[in-house]
Amino acid sequence: MPPSIALSIAAVVFAAWVYGAFCSLSVRLQNERISVLLCAVLAGVTLEMVVLREAAVCFNLGAFDPFLILVLVFAVSYSTRALPRDGLKRLRSIAGQSKAAWFRAGALFRFVVLAAMVLALLRLLRGLAMPPLGWDALTYHLFKAARWGADAGPGFMPAPNAWGYYEHFPGVGSDLWAWVLSFGHGDGLLSAAGFCVWVGIGIVGFALAEFLGASRRWAAWSALALLLNPSVFNYMTAAYVDNTALLFFLLAALFVARLREPDSRPFHWFLAAASLGLAAGTRISFLPVAALGLLFLPWLGWPTKATGCSRWKAMLLVAVGLLPGLFPYIRNMVAVGNPLYPFAFTGLKLHHSEELQSVLSAQIYGPEFSSNSFHAYWRFLYFLFLRPDFIGWRQCLNPGPAGALLLIAGIAAVLQVWRHRSSRPAILFLLFSCIILAAGILAPSNLALRTVWWPMAGRFLTPLLAVGAILCALHPNRLSRFAMVTACFISLPLGFPMGWSMADLAATQWVFACFAGSVVVALAMMTANRVARTYSWAVFAATTITALALLPMITARHRDAIYAAAAGGHFSPCFDLHPLGKTEARAFPIWTFLDRVEQPAKVAVTAGWKGAGHNMLLYPLLGSHLQHSVVWVSPLRDGSVADYRNPAAIRERGSADAWMKCLAEQRVDYVAILAPPPPELEWVETHPAQFKLVAGAPGLGSRLYQVLRPPN
Repeated sequence: MPPSIALSIAAVVFAAWVYGAFCSLSVRLQNERISVLLCAVLAGVTLEMVVLREAAVCFNLGAFDPFLILVLVFAVSYSTRALPRDGLKRLRSIAGQSKAAWFRAGALFRFVVLAAMVLALLRLLRGLAMPPLGWDALTYHLFKAARWGADAGPGFMPAPNAWGYYEHFPGVGSDLWAWVLSFGHGDGLLSAAGFCVWVGIGIVGFALAEFLGASRRWAAWSALALLLNPSVFNYMTAAYVDNTALLFFLLAALFVARLREPDSRPFHWFLAAASLGLAAGTRISFLPVAALGLLFLPWLGWPTKATGCSRWKAMLLVAVGLLPGLFPYIRNMVAVGNPLYPFAFTGLKLHHSEELQSVLSAQIYGPEFSSNSFHAYWRFLYFLFLRPDFIGWRQCLNPGPAGALLLIAGIAAVLQVWRHRSSRPAILFLLFSCIILAAGILAPSNLALRTVWWPMAGRFLTPLLAVGAILCALHPNRLSRFAMVTACFISLPLGFPMGWSMADLAATQWVFACFAGSVVVALAMMTANRVARTYSWAVFAATTITALALLPMITARHRDAIYAAAAGGHFSPCFDLHPLGKTEARAFPIWTFLDRVEQPAKVAVTAGWKGAGHNMLLYPLLGSHLQHSVVWVSPLRDGSVADYRNPAAIRERGSADAWMKCLAEQRVDYVAILAPPPPELEWVETHPAQFKLVAGAPGLGSRLYQVLRPPN
């Protein structure tokens, strides 16, 4: 069913509150920067959502739809207590100041901002119109988020190959998608959530640069240079977690810098630790960064009772703040004895996934990718920053020349910035964090990232770009100014969304018409008399809610055609980040069939081995309203997890009777056999009385069978 009006209202209220907070980030409140205060509110609400989602998993609370609106109302009402009492008056003053600052900013800055807004709105509206098409989102990010929201449970689902180790990846970033998917049980608002994360990156980056001493003008330029870089901008609506991790990293740096102030309060310590924990809980590569942040705490100076917080209380607040981000590691420790599973501890023989290690080290891809020489590192840097085909028909996902400019200018500015004694701890934290993250990318164990997946490796370097942009803003000499401004102009043409088909163009124009109507009505009222101007925002909110209510009908109409257009593989006219694999995307008849099945069904999925084993696009099997559940049923006699790299072993140790008995015991309604065909396909084809082909065809490589049960 489409999202209810109540859920749409809750989503709009929450988004409007976040937007209102963002609008006032650059204003000071007495001696406290309102930017830090409102960033604290943002971190607090995010933390609250993560804690509740993790609690639902740990204590098996099930779906959290019933109390979602209450949680958001509580979060907003509690958080707004930190705002000044005359907040409305201040917001009007802020609007006037912003208007004056806009006209003082210069034509060049206004042009870049307007161009960025047009591109961002274009990407947002297109994202609202089309279903998710990012590879990692379809294989595990959104699948985990949807399954966690629907049947939250404390354990891990046994599954083969890449699906098995995806289960153990840190999932705080996916927690946010789980909350968004819970709005009406669908993905209609995912793009809006990604847009809010993207805006948050710019705002927090601006607040951090300004807090460290940059002027507002160059802090704004540095935020624009970061936001427009393809490694950040082009992931806006992809439902990946890289931008989320970057946002948490910048929040952590902001609070670490704030702790140096003599008037720091207990909640600053709590939110510094919480931001570090959230970053580590989103990406395992940020775990050493969180450890580095903890090492900085004694240097920053423990609070005293004069500040209302003793050392022991500060330590307790830090421990509690870290806990939500460490939940995924605690669950791994309890489940398999290794908190970093499926990754391995260096030098320690703990249980880990050998399959994942062989994928990351490129052993699985053959000898042509096994080079780890000095020349290979320079080749990787060339791919990241100077590869000549970054303006081709594919979407640019690497930093490109704009990123190289920011890094070079940032390195050149370090020595000058170091002279500012007050900002040294934060600068050191940023620099050491960059060294840690760069060392992880350049490590021999990540060879595949530099040789096989180099077209998308830029998303792991975004913290380095952020630090480079901030350093440029702190020391705006001729090189820094040139780097920030030129980076914006280089990135602008690379931000245009590629991969348009007639199907998603048709859907986007209807979404544009819906939201354009609300904007036109609001603008018309603002230009009318004073009474009309007073109610213009209320009318805008009402028309926006109406557009959100119509959104599911628009997307449902075009969803099948967009999936069909995306099935062209590398020659597809329709994609988000990059085209889907042709073989995997041609399973779209299965997706459309399950989408039309309104009654909740249980789908057992299986697929043969291909590439690195992450060839199962699982999320579309849930249906557009997430009405189905997806499981994997072991084909082996003992019910253990099978390794599809060795189909002969599955045939030897497997049993068709045992497999079909498990299907019946688990009340499976459909069996999805994805390409390449696994051994189970032979069993299905030799039992036509028990399996009926309902979608797909042998020529498409993937097919869906209905499990026929004998009448009672």
